[in-house]
Parts: sequence; C-alpha cells; structure tokens
Amino acid sequence: MNISSTHELIPRPTALERIAAHLDAQDHYLITSPPDTVGRLMQNLEDIPSWMAYVDNGSPTVLRTERPGAVRLASRILAVATVIVVAKTVPRRDLMAAIDQPEGAPAQDVFVLTTPGGPTWWPVLFADALALVDPEAAAELRREGRAQ
Repeated sequence: MNISSTHELIPRPTALERIAAHLDAQDHYLITSPPDTVGRLMQNLEDIPSWMAYVDNGSPTVLRTERPGAVRLASRILAVATVIVVAKTVPRRDLMAAIDQPEGAPAQDVFVLTTPGGPTWWPVLFADALALVDPEAAAELRREGRAQ
C-alpha cells in the first residue's frame, strides 16, 4: 500500500537493499533507535530536513516514512525499532543536537541510540542490511547477541 512518496509500506527485502546501499555508499548518516527512544528522537528530528525512517516490527513489510507523527504512532501501537537515514547535507552539529550527542563526539556515519543505562543493541533490520554489505560484521553482532 503506497500512501504517498514519503510514507509507504515496502517489502522488507526492499528496505534492506536501500539501507545497505547507504551503508555501502557512506552517503548518509544512519541512526538506530530502540523502541523506547523513538518518541524523543522523532521530536528532535522534526527540524532536520532530508531524513527517512525505516520502521520495523519484524513483519514482512517495513514502514518507510519521513513523517515524525507516523513513527511516533507506530511506536505507541507496536514494539518497533527504527533505522533512520539522514542526508549528509544536514550540518553535523544539527544532527548531533537532534540525537543528543556532544558536538565533539568522534566523527562517524552510524549512530546507535540506547536507552539510558540500558544495553547497546542493533535492530535486526540494521543487522540484516549490514549482512548485505559486510557479512562478517553482521555475524559478529548476532554472535554477541547484540542484534535484536
């Protein structure tokens, strides 16, 4: 079901291919967000242009949207994890502020948000996309039990 060009349900393999393409090209920042950080993150991203969220609940389809309200609603109804891609045209300082990271944090392309005081884990959607680009790294995440 295609609701609009920026709000659609897509097959899981399509989502994996799109995320993997960004990982491989290193043309976007990627942010992973566990279920309990999604609401705050969406509020912070409202002022950031050029981002797309892939919202996963383990079903055969993934919500692809740039509507913060849709992501927040999905997170209230279902246990979801998100992978968000942000164009590198967005100033790094703006991105760092949106994801509550210190401006002097090390330069990187992938950010893993965590629950304060909680463990670090990677959404399965991200690990599956990573497997298309770097199977060894994805296997290590799974071996260590960090892909959930």
